[in-house]
Amino acid sequence: MRKAASGRLPLDISLELPTTHGAVDLRLGSLLHLTGRHDPNDGLSGIASFGDEPDATPLERGLHIAGQVPSIDGGAWIGVAVSGSGGSGLHIASVDLLAGELDLLGRPFRETRVRMNQVNGERIDLDFAGPMLQGQVQVPLAQLAVRGITGHLQKLVWPSASANAEAASEETSTALPQALPPLHLDIADLDFADAKLGEA
Repeated sequence: MRKAASGRLPLDISLELPTTHGAVDLRLGSLLHLTGRHDPNDGLSGIASFGDEPDATPLERGLHIAGQVPSIDGGAWIGVAVSGSGGSGLHIASVDLLAGELDLLGRPFRETRVRMNQVNGERIDLDFAGPMLQGQVQVPLAQLAVRGITGHLQKLVWPSASANAEAASEETSTALPQALPPLHLDIADLDFADAKLGEA
C-alpha cells in the first residue's frame, strides 16, 4: 500500500474473547475494513475491504481481499499468498483489487485490476487487466523452483526505468538468478522500454 512511515491513520480494533477463536473487526482509517474470525485450525478467515468496497461475507476459509488501492506491491502480495498456502501463516483465499499502480519487479503498471484465487491447494491463478498488462499467470504451490511460473499474456507494456523506480530495480537485481523460479511466458503483444516487439 506504500503508506509513508510518517503518515498516520486511525486504527480501531475489536477482538472477541478468547482471541484464539473469536471475531475480529479492524478499521484503518478509510483505507481498510477487515472483519473475520480466528480459528485455531484454519487461522484467520474473513474479508478485507479497501476503499469503498461494500462489506461481504466470505463463503470459504481464508482471507478474501477486495476493493481499490492507490498502489500495491504485487510481488510482496504473491509471496504472502504462497507462503500462507501450506497451513502456516496468513491464508489468502482470493483477491480482487483495482490498483492505481501495480508494482512488479520495480516497474509500475497503471490502473490494473488484479484477481487471484487458490485452486485446489495446488496453485495460485492470477488475472491481470489493465492498459499495460493483460493476461493470466499460474504459480504452483509445490516445487516452484522446478515447475516455475507460467504466464499467457495478451499484452505487456514493460516501462523504462524511471528515477523513482531505480532504487527498487537495484534491490530486485541483487537477487541471485538461481534463486528465481523459471518463467514460462508467451506474450501476444509486447512493448519493451518503448520498443514494439510484437509477439514473444
